[in-house]
Amino acid sequence: QLAIGYFSGSQTALDYQPLFDERQRLYCGRQHPLFDRQTPSAADLQACDRVVHPYRFIAADEPWQGGSSSARCEQVEGSLAFILSGAHLGYLPEHTALPWVERGGLRALPGKWDFTVQFRLASHRGHPASEAQKAFADDLLDAFGE
Repeated sequence: QLAIGYFSGSQTALDYQPLFDERQRLYCGRQHPLFDRQTPSAADLQACDRVVHPYRFIAADEPWQGGSSSARCEQVEGSLAFILSGAHLGYLPEHTALPWVERGGLRALPGKWDFTVQFRLASHRGHPASEAQKAFADDLLDAFGE
């Protein structure tokens, strides 16, 4: 009845309501060669193996689209594991990476590699919402809505 996520576009059959923005940062693990590099260049990054998110749309203006990839993952937790291994670079939500950054296991790469996605609440325009669905949507919008 409802979907929460960041979507690559808008479908005419759905209504969307903004909930919150989430900052995505490019990370490497402690064992990665770029971990101690102060300012890696775009060429440095391009030479690295990356985690690909097959579900995620890639915007033409996304800061880093990466080179080769030997890792594919649809969940944030799996991407985190690949990045922590030191073998891959990848994007993670800042709040997901924070505990690992604080422990010294991850590092956000400096530079202009970050981007933000907007999470939205989607509902089908042609289906009348039940009272429960309306109440749930209202609570979400009260808690997160912009």
